[in-house]
Amino acid sequence: MSLTKIISIFFFVIALGLAGYLAWSINFKIEEDARIERHENKVINKLKMIRDAEMAYLANYGSYTGNWDTLVNFIDTGRLYITQRSEEIFTLDYGADSVKVTIDTIGQVSVKDSIFVTKHSVPSLLEGSIESIDVSHGQRVKKGDVLYSVRNANGKVLSMRSPQNATVQSIKGRVGQEVETEEEVVTIAYPRIDNIQNLPYLPDQKQNGNKKFELFAGKIVRGNVVVSVFEAKDTDPVNPARRKRGTEEANPLKVGSRTDVSTAGNWE
Repeated sequence: MSLTKIISIFFFVIALGLAGYLAWSINFKIEEDARIERHENKVINKLKMIRDAEMAYLANYGSYTGNWDTLVNFIDTGRLYITQRSEEIFTLDYGADSVKVTIDTIGQVSVKDSIFVTKHSVPSLLEGSIESIDVSHGQRVKKGDVLYSVRNANGKVLSMRSPQNATVQSIKGRVGQEVETEEEVVTIAYPRIDNIQNLPYLPDQKQNGNKKFELFAGKIVRGNVVVSVFEAKDTDPVNPARRKRGTEEANPLKVGSRTDVSTAGNWE
């Protein structure tokens, strides 16, 4: 075998190796970006729940809390008051109008059943008539259970199934009723989180070792007024771009602010 042929084979093998490495590195980057996005979506979902809980706590007690046990207990056992606002306009002796505002408490609802429940409409994916309603109001259903079926003009029957383990919240259709595509027929409800006790912890606990979100609550002065603030922050970002690098400050996912009157998340 000539030297030229040996050199050609050598460079061909190197080219194949480089091509394989390039394909692997591109695929790895795509998979890693997808993994980071999935994880950050989980973090954002929890931060949104923390924000909702803090705002409900503020409505009840007039301030936020920086204590996880207090917040979790409030979600688990707390109640929100349902109020009704009414206005009465009457004329004063000197002719000016005055408004009397009355706020009455007309009921209560648990925090867990109000802000920690997701309501999901299951619309018809077929234009036709409702063939059957397979559930009743308040019934517990499992993921994949048939909720109702629709038959179109060609005789095709399509069954609408529950996307989650849930409770049937409402039924807006009846057997024989004509429905359009995307028309709401059944609404289900399911918890936003399976176990409230897990709310303080970062997602993917096998990787994070039971690490918690950082939770802060305090008061600041704005315009001679003392206002409450809170902040919840990811303490272990998986995204390298959100970690501290050299003199560059870290920018982890967070909601609220220690220094501003804000309940916004830094992903919004």
